[in-house]
Amino acid sequence: MLEFPGMTADDIKVFLIEAEEQLQSLEDGLLELEQAGEDDEVIGQIFRAAHTLKGSSATLGHDKMANLTHSMESVLDLVRKSQLEVGPDLMDVLFECLDVLRVLNREVETGQESGEDITVLTGRLLDIIAFAEEGGSGCISGESEAGGSGAQSTMTVVDGGIMHGPGDVELCIAFADTCQMPSVRAYQVVDRLSVMGNIIYTRPSMELIEAGQDIGELTVAIEWDGDSPQPLVEAAMDVSDVKSALVVQVRPAGSLKGEVDAAAEASRATVASGPKESEPTGVEAGRKAGVNRGSRSATSTRATTVRVDVARLDALSNLVAELVIDRTHLAQLESKLAEKHGGDELVAELNRTSTHIGRLTTELQEAINKARMFPIDNVFRRFPRMVRDLAQSQGKEIDFIIEGEDTELDRSVSEEIGDPLIHLIRNAVGHGIETPEERVAAGKAPKGTVRLSAFHQENYIVIEIADDGRGIDPEAVKESAIRKGLISEEAAARMSDRDAVNLIFSPGLSTSKKVDDVSGRGVGMDIVRKNIERLNGSISIDTRLGEGSTFTVKLPLTLAIIRALLVAYDSRIYAIPLASVMEITRIEPSDIHTVHKREAIRLRGDVIPLLWLGEIFSKRGEERGAAEWMAADGRPEDGAAGEAQSRRMFAVITSSHEGQVGLVVDSLVGEMEIVIKSLGSFIGNIPGVSGVTILGDGRVALILDIPSLVRRVVEERNGAERG
Repeated sequence: MLEFPGMTADDIKVFLIEAEEQLQSLEDGLLELEQAGEDDEVIGQIFRAAHTLKGSSATLGHDKMANLTHSMESVLDLVRKSQLEVGPDLMDVLFECLDVLRVLNREVETGQESGEDITVLTGRLLDIIAFAEEGGSGCISGESEAGGSGAQSTMTVVDGGIMHGPGDVELCIAFADTCQMPSVRAYQVVDRLSVMGNIIYTRPSMELIEAGQDIGELTVAIEWDGDSPQPLVEAAMDVSDVKSALVVQVRPAGSLKGEVDAAAEASRATVASGPKESEPTGVEAGRKAGVNRGSRSATSTRATTVRVDVARLDALSNLVAELVIDRTHLAQLESKLAEKHGGDELVAELNRTSTHIGRLTTELQEAINKARMFPIDNVFRRFPRMVRDLAQSQGKEIDFIIEGEDTELDRSVSEEIGDPLIHLIRNAVGHGIETPEERVAAGKAPKGTVRLSAFHQENYIVIEIADDGRGIDPEAVKESAIRKGLISEEAAARMSDRDAVNLIFSPGLSTSKKVDDVSGRGVGMDIVRKNIERLNGSISIDTRLGEGSTFTVKLPLTLAIIRALLVAYDSRIYAIPLASVMEITRIEPSDIHTVHKREAIRLRGDVIPLLWLGEIFSKRGEERGAAEWMAADGRPEDGAAGEAQSRRMFAVITSSHEGQVGLVVDSLVGEMEIVIKSLGSFIGNIPGVSGVTILGDGRVALILDIPSLVRRVVEERNGAERG
């Protein structure tokens, strides 16, 4: 069992949050460094992440993580000083270090030692350092680098402490009372400031900060070559739990350092007799010198943010969902009372109150939904490393581009969409992008492109995975489907290219000629479709042979409340997700034809198969289709024109990626927002049903699972064709 003496559960929780952020920053920086080459800003980002992780892990007492990040920091320092060039071997070692750091971080989370040995990795890092020292211009400095030295020019202090020109700045940083690990925050502050100028001194000293000493406030003196100290204040305030950052003095360049050196010399000269109580020594002298000569030139108060347990947001969402149900019920009651007592003043007052409550409920619902929204970057950030490793293992060159990472979606959706996207991206790399030799032979650039993008479209989020690879060959898909017995040769001959490409979502289908760790086992794409449809989403493919493919995933922003069309059949109410509804048309018995043993209608040249809800849900389910319709309520099959008019019903044309189906219903109830309730583990999965909702009058309506209903019709059609 791994233990960290002196650390509370809250301390460890804060460490894990910060460590995950720094590990992600390391990964992002390493990927960018590998793509863009040596870039001072990127190298600085990587160095700061390793530096911060070293300090926080040392404070926690995780020696392996601290030692490994210290070795990484030494190597990165050589890169930063241009004493070591960035190359494939170095990048591979740094990525291996990142993987091990994630394992070590997992140790903190689980409390279980992994047995991970860092000796080999640290040895390789030391070899790199030795190589750089032998081939470089000198040995590594033992000092902590803090950016370039400040310009040695004059500085003017005017009224108000406003600085014009380079000089020395002393900052006083205070931390929030709720700060769990002030020493770690102090480390981060110094780290951020160190890239902006040379640190003259800190109080407490860096040794005490790294040792985890409790810190009430932090004082940092820095050489600064800017016109105003405001950027220093903003950099300090960017660190979490910093309550305020104050400029307590500004001095001519070199003055603070000179005073500190002089005070230190005086201290050494009087060490035998001890310093006088009234004469501060060392950094204390530097801090007190001239403290009244300038006023506070910049103050700032950090905007307060609160981390809220997701379970609390879920509870709030459930309460709002209940309010939405009651809002609908209240509106129905108000409507009924208005019919009976239209001129009554109390009814008018109830109408105003009902309208107001409805508006407030809508605003509350929108506010809660916004609080649950997360940038999709939290999902996307796991993919660049995956693409890099896959490309290297397959000998491919890939430019992976991410767009729209700031697009927000509900947490519940973001948790579920990660695995389907992994399959789609692996498919783009494994199936889509060709090897450099194949691309050159086809007249393309040797490096392929995979683009992952996200954007909002009405009340949905659209995610696209596009590649400029070989595309999908419809004929190859047909051949594979025939071999697997999924379709007949006759059906394949009549099948359009679009329908053929959609066969890749069939279970067990694969066009890969070999099995590897990416593809060829016939699993993956069917799971992708099922997972996306389970989220009330859809997936479509646009592909051109030799040019590439684009997979488009459309998802609702939230899974809790959706807009739906309510319909009635056999005195029961059903809800159809509005995203699946294409159009609504009225039909008569004469409009119905039989195609492949199933009723269908012709709509603007397209043949739309019909599905009668009575086949699945009605208590008269043994009767079906047009026969039930014609015989219902004793109506004759060859009645008069007026009777025929009364026999007209509605066909709700619904769509999924597999095709279209017309749902035959008795009547339309209306469009409204509904709250999705799970059927629960006791009932289990019911074919054709994705959940239930409670209507305003207390009745329960089934929410139809349109993709599964469409799939049912398609499978029956394919079976009839094979028969």
